[in-house]
Amino acid sequence: MAGCLAVSAAVHSPTQTSAVATDETSSEVGFSEWLARTISPRVRAWDDQLARLHHEISGLPCPVGVVNGVRIGWHTNLIYAPDRPIWVQVDLGKTWAVGQIALVPARTLTEVGYGFPLRFRVELSATGDFHDPVTVADRTGEDFPNPGLLPVVVDAGGRAARFVRVTVVKTQSGHGDGMAALGELIVLSGPRNVAAGRPVRASSSYRSVPAWHAQNLTDGSSVLGPPAGLETSPSNGYLAQKADEADLEKWVQVDLGRTAPIDEVRLFPSRPPELADRPGHGFPLRFIVEAANDAEFRSPHTLFDARAIDFENPADFPVTLPGNGATARYVRVTATKLYDRVQRPSFALAELQVWSGSVNLARGAVVTALDQWDNGQPRWSPAALVDGFNSRNRILDYPAWLTGLSREREIGLQIAELGAERRAAVRTIGVWFGRASAAGGLLLIGAGIVVGIRARRLRRRALEALRRRIASDLHDEIGSNLGSIALLSEAAGRQSGDSAARADFHEISRVAGQTNEALREIVWLLNSRAVTRAELIARMRENAHVLLGETPVEFEVPEHLRAGACPLEFTRNIWLIFKEALHNIAKHAGATGVRIRIAEPAGGFELEIVDDGRGCCLADVDHGNGLANLRLRAAQLGATLRVASQPGQGTALTLTIPKP
Repeated sequence: MAGCLAVSAAVHSPTQTSAVATDETSSEVGFSEWLARTISPRVRAWDDQLARLHHEISGLPCPVGVVNGVRIGWHTNLIYAPDRPIWVQVDLGKTWAVGQIALVPARTLTEVGYGFPLRFRVELSATGDFHDPVTVADRTGEDFPNPGLLPVVVDAGGRAARFVRVTVVKTQSGHGDGMAALGELIVLSGPRNVAAGRPVRASSSYRSVPAWHAQNLTDGSSVLGPPAGLETSPSNGYLAQKADEADLEKWVQVDLGRTAPIDEVRLFPSRPPELADRPGHGFPLRFIVEAANDAEFRSPHTLFDARAIDFENPADFPVTLPGNGATARYVRVTATKLYDRVQRPSFALAELQVWSGSVNLARGAVVTALDQWDNGQPRWSPAALVDGFNSRNRILDYPAWLTGLSREREIGLQIAELGAERRAAVRTIGVWFGRASAAGGLLLIGAGIVVGIRARRLRRRALEALRRRIASDLHDEIGSNLGSIALLSEAAGRQSGDSAARADFHEISRVAGQTNEALREIVWLLNSRAVTRAELIARMRENAHVLLGETPVEFEVPEHLRAGACPLEFTRNIWLIFKEALHNIAKHAGATGVRIRIAEPAGGFELEIVDDGRGCCLADVDHGNGLANLRLRAAQLGATLRVASQPGQGTALTLTIPKP
């Protein structure tokens, strides 16, 4: 993931925007850059060192960069007295041996590292009044650089403490009378974040629920995303059999192999990459987590009960639940109200962890369930619930994850420093050469050619960067706003006493959800990484079941597909023709079966969709918008579209694109 640095360090961070690739630095100085590389051993040594640092950073964990949800973190009051330090502290509930403490920055729609304190210290104490504190980090001597999206990790050395406090003595300027903010405070004891869900107190706290609240500091949601590495996951997790209604019970359980004390249970939500992007896909609205010594759970011990009200969807972030002193062999999660933001209610989890001391006893354990999704997709299985992966990447232990992120921030600062020195040297060489070559007309012409070539490359990179920014802005800003609209309308509907108003709020929530789903597809199509035919067809295969519901579908695909990336227009039009055709079948055909055939005659492309539904008289529908849209998209592809249908005999649609 070579783009990790660009995401984590170069977005709105004055200190780290210089920590970019050396080919971007070259665009600033034109011909002087080429000359410096040619004649200066020192510049070439810098390039080698920068290349090594970029190589190292490409293997480190990468922050997600956005918060999936509406909670941001803790924010001081807007009026700040400079002579009065601000503090915020968390009560860990009991004394722990504290290993690492991570201060995670906050991010708004317009700024990363928002409100991160310029000067601060981190202290431990056995008592909440901090009468005799132990300072584990003192950054009050000079201004601390904005960390952007990366955490500031403090080594507490295993010191025993119950309370952790961050004291701010200087805030960022440019925010009225001064303010400070943090997105999350993580406190590790061994492999556990013992601050998760713990109560928070602050000397100054601005409340603008749900975005800003002191308790958001330990809610587990931040710009870092889940504790995951770069290794791609081979699985999605566990998925129960789809249901016809949400108010059904589904359960899944793990056999730990032996009776052991349970300190903590972590539930990782799923986010299957092959479906329309849905963070927290399948996470139950209401559920209970229990532990028992018998597999039938005749005498269970309740660890967590969320059956009374709907549980807020955790998006990408693990839900951490205390063991409450239980000693058991089996742990079960029972969903009593299913996730219902798809066509059919479902229950899914990417990973289940059960921690006893420093060991995850659930890793590789035997998993049993009431039922499971049996449509033949290998990425969903009970065993995938304990394979060490979420739906996207390998799950890392908290210490390794934070160490990697901290190292990434350190490398970013080194790259920034080396880059500044290198640019100064390149400019000096450029000035010297410009004076020495005043009479060298031929050399100037050659330099002009080099600059022109580099300018064209820069323009191409700028266009790609613009498309990535558009996709990111659509996802981050509009998607976040739509999610907020849906959440707020749902909350308003529950609180309203007027049945008509409740119906209106429900409709607002439904429309916002549909719009958000459409937006995610647009972002997928705008993704700068072109997809191959195999990836496009895999997405078509996975979404056919979503679009057709219960209707059986048969896919015929060649064993070997043409290699290489598809043009954006090809991907967009094929995808939209496919969706429109399946939507028409689901809405109008009344089919009992659908066959989808994909072929590549003579290197071209052919898509055939046949249903056994009621059919129609084409003369009656030929002028409708649906068929007209299909013909228009086919024309944009230079394709031939044939539609054959008779009443009672189904419909066959064939799209043929000749060899390019």
